Amino acid sequence: MKQQQEVTIQQLIFSDPTTLTEVNVPVEWATDGLPVPAAALRYLVAGTIDVVWFLASGKLAAETVTDLLGRHGITWDQSDLLRKGL
Repeated sequence: MKQQQEVTIQQLIFSDPTTLTEVNVPVEWATDGLPVPAAALRYLVAGTIDVVWFLASGKLAAETVTDLLGRHGITWDQSDLLRKGL
């Protein structure tokens, strides 16, 4: 079993910003080229440090929201979700 990392919000706020992203993520995992959050941040958000699971669940969530918007005839470009949130 992988060791879970426990980090407090205070440790993250005062940490070195360069440590907030994962540096050794294979290109085939993060195909969009965007930085992947560090293990500590993934754990705070998803309860796991597993990068493959984190990326797959994020993709599934985006596909679900896209499908839901599409059912109502709305595209991401027409939506205020990214500016205002849910």
